[in-house]
Amino acid sequence: MQRRLVLLAFAAMSWDMPPLYAQPPGEDPAQEIRLILKAPFRDLGARDRLLKAQIEALDGVGDLARALVLREWRDQDQDHRVAAIDLPNRIALAGRFEHAVREVLHQGDNSSRLAVLSLLAEMGTKTHGVGTKHGIARGFGPDLLQLVRSRETQLSATALRTLGQIDPGADVALTAFSAVLSAEDPNLRLAAADGLVCWIRWQAQLATRSSEPDGVEVSWSTFVATGQAIVHLAARGLAAEQPEIRRRCAQAIGYVATALHTRLLATRSFEASEDPDSFQRCAEQLVPLMLVLKDEGPALLHALADADGEVRYRIGWVLEDLVLPRELLLPLAQRPPGDRTNSASGEIIRPSSFSAAVSLTDDPEAVQGTVQVLAVQLSSADLEARRSAMDNLENLGQDASSAIPALVGALNDPDKFVRWGATRILGKFGPAAGEVVALRLALLLTDSDLDVRLAAVAALERLGPAAQPATADLCRTLSSTDAELRLAALRALRTIGDPDEHEAIAEVSLALRDPDFRVRLTAAQVLGKFGPAAREAVPTLCQFLQDSNFELQRAASEALLNILRPGKK
Repeated sequence: MQRRLVLLAFAAMSWDMPPLYAQPPGEDPAQEIRLILKAPFRDLGARDRLLKAQIEALDGVGDLARALVLREWRDQDQDHRVAAIDLPNRIALAGRFEHAVREVLHQGDNSSRLAVLSLLAEMGTKTHGVGTKHGIARGFGPDLLQLVRSRETQLSATALRTLGQIDPGADVALTAFSAVLSAEDPNLRLAAADGLVCWIRWQAQLATRSSEPDGVEVSWSTFVATGQAIVHLAARGLAAEQPEIRRRCAQAIGYVATALHTRLLATRSFEASEDPDSFQRCAEQLVPLMLVLKDEGPALLHALADADGEVRYRIGWVLEDLVLPRELLLPLAQRPPGDRTNSASGEIIRPSSFSAAVSLTDDPEAVQGTVQVLAVQLSSADLEARRSAMDNLENLGQDASSAIPALVGALNDPDKFVRWGATRILGKFGPAAGEVVALRLALLLTDSDLDVRLAAVAALERLGPAAQPATADLCRTLSSTDAELRLAALRALRTIGDPDEHEAIAEVSLALRDPDFRVRLTAAQVLGKFGPAAREAVPTLCQFLQDSNFELQRAASEALLNILRPGKK
């Protein structure tokens, strides 16, 4: 204490600060260093001497760690005079910390080793190391790898989990995780999976957000390289016997897919960007990551039918997050490197021009095998299994067409979410779903749940002419008390059948008197499409020509011109 009083008394003569700060602070040595770092100095030499003395006074790994991660260090300050003082002092502090930590890791007992591992994990990626943007504890990766190889299960498992939190070098981390994921001990395999998840989670977080001045930085090129390696490892883990390991591996792949999706969304509005080439550069950088996910497509599809509900759920999210990357990146990957712009105008190929119908795997047998397993799950007694199967079938898109019979059966499910999901998926198959499906969908137009009824109408609209058998049911829906449902039914009727023989004209004509403006407007538009067959609606449409609303006037005018075409009766 006497030494601290002497130091602070000396500081009071050198700092531009009130005398109050010359009073003895608390007993935390790291906080005393913080006071020195925060104080404005007239004499930088005094700052240097105080720092050296206080660093020398630090005792114990904990004190060294707290002092090392202080945000007040100015070792990278723009004022080179201050940086010239802080940098060598922080380097000296880092050296003492590294020596103290390694002494415990290599010579301490298991309890002290576990305590140091906990400290390193806590330091994690909050602060970068001296003179680098990597995590401050990255240099201990080889030391942790030695502990992973020890015969103490708890020590090895803790080292694995810590390794994933300290911004490890890729070679060290991959060596550890790859070896242990296939180890005999299930506890070690689980620890390796945990470490894998931690590693990719913080990398995804740092890659998709702006870095802080003293924080760790992860470039997208680094994330892509790490993500490729982790996807391969995690895909192996999806076949593990333990469901906990499969869950962690699905979670790790999920972080990669979500980051990929987020990055593309952030750069998709490249037209409004000051740099019109930004999307192109981003896409080309991310293509390798999309390709590795495609390579592991069979493993992902197999996991969609996993016995564990959480695995199915997480992989379902992976596939959902991959919809946009598949649409934008895979077609780009298939083009020669020199042919990725419009040859006529030199403009970047727009995302909307890419084909979205690229499957995650080129193995149709693997896809259909997964579809059949999911189709069977639709009749499971487990509600969550049925919901999960429905979500995953929707993610498979047109590849799930062989599940149509099972989806039709799910229209009778007691759970409204399953009925709603089955309805949505069947509508996406369009006319290929067939008239039998239309008849079954028509039964849902009187479902107890409004969302299911709306989904059924939307599905029938997408079926187009194949929904002809549902015409009478849609006409009855025009008398519904819900305006949104009436509106949707009109749109569906517009897509069905030959206008000259349409049986819905009388019901649609009645809708011209609907109290909801949108329904009247849509009814006029639908009657116009029916042409001369809708002559009975002409008087009402003529009245609309005098309506105060311009949109209704225009719709009536266009409808009358189509109905009263010359030469038509």
